Amino acid sequence: MLLSCSRVAGRLGRSQPPPNARSVSIGVLGAAFDKGQTRSGASLGPGAVRQTGVLKDLTALGHTVRDLGDLRLQEAVPAEYRAEDGRARMKNATSVGRFNQQLSERVSSALGQHDVVVTLGGDHSIAIGTIHGHGQTVRHDKLAVLWVDAHADINTPLTSDSGNFHGKPLSFLMRGMEAFHLDLPDLRWCKPCLHPSKLVYIGLRAVDPLERVAIQEFGIRAYAMREIDRLGIDKVVEMALDQLGAGVGADSSLHVSFDVDALDPSEAPCTGTPVRGGLSLREGQTVMEEVCKWGTLRSMDVVEVNPQLGTPQQAQYTADAARHLLLATFGRYRGGNAPEGSQLPRPEIKPDPRTHPH
Repeated sequence: MLLSCSRVAGRLGRSQPPPNARSVSIGVLGAAFDKGQTRSGASLGPGAVRQTGVLKDLTALGHTVRDLGDLRLQEAVPAEYRAEDGRARMKNATSVGRFNQQLSERVSSALGQHDVVVTLGGDHSIAIGTIHGHGQTVRHDKLAVLWVDAHADINTPLTSDSGNFHGKPLSFLMRGMEAFHLDLPDLRWCKPCLHPSKLVYIGLRAVDPLERVAIQEFGIRAYAMREIDRLGIDKVVEMALDQLGAGVGADSSLHVSFDVDALDPSEAPCTGTPVRGGLSLREGQTVMEEVCKWGTLRSMDVVEVNPQLGTPQQAQYTADAARHLLLATFGRYRGGNAPEGSQLPRPEIKPDPRTHPH
């Protein structure tokens, strides 16, 4: 297992804090890209999350953390591709395709050097690159994706009302959806790498009608907020990871894609497409604590933090929510973590000169 912080039972049945997560090497990459939708500012998300001090906090948990810098689109796009099919709705297809090809290569390379790669978005179109890059390092039947989001993000250019690519990444990644796609020159490199049975949603509450058709036709397991209300977040995450084959002792290679709009807007106000009735921060932390517990995580995105969509205080609040999610992922226990091998200090006892005469 790559990352594990299993819970242990204490004496008399009392719950005890988990042991600290095993130390791992974490590569942190910024995907400073916001062309997958029309609201500028998501490209500032990586910097906003870093400014919370999360990399220092992860190091304090005992992990080796390397900041891999930010990836940006390296070349100007002279003209965006326009499809001949008049039904197609897509914005910035050339930019999205070129950026994600670079991102896929960076993630694939980083996974060869680190136990876990964390990508800070950026809008959710960057998942095309991160998941594809992960998929290049494992057999496709081993790649598993937990998608935590208010939205299903499985539209195609023929089903999307907005044309925004941050609502389409899974349709480019999932095997079986090739027949529903146009031939987009700048996305030909993206060969589907994810089997529908290895994708599970948590947190859905804003799903387009034809996205629901895709979920049903491909038999994708989806836990909407209704199921979370009924079953509880602990049970939902347990079932999700079991479905993915990402439980203890499994050999799946897990990717978690966490859109901060999965959280209720009261928890993460600075995001592009907020939807009321979402996860509490505590529920989001529970999801990632359980991921940590199972120990099969290899890569992760935290996306759609947009500091420009609110006051400075709201922007900091949203970035700090992302920080809490990342710390939960890597073993921070909300009841406190004891430094490994530490003991309470005892006072020094000096000899009493009356009982130890010279």
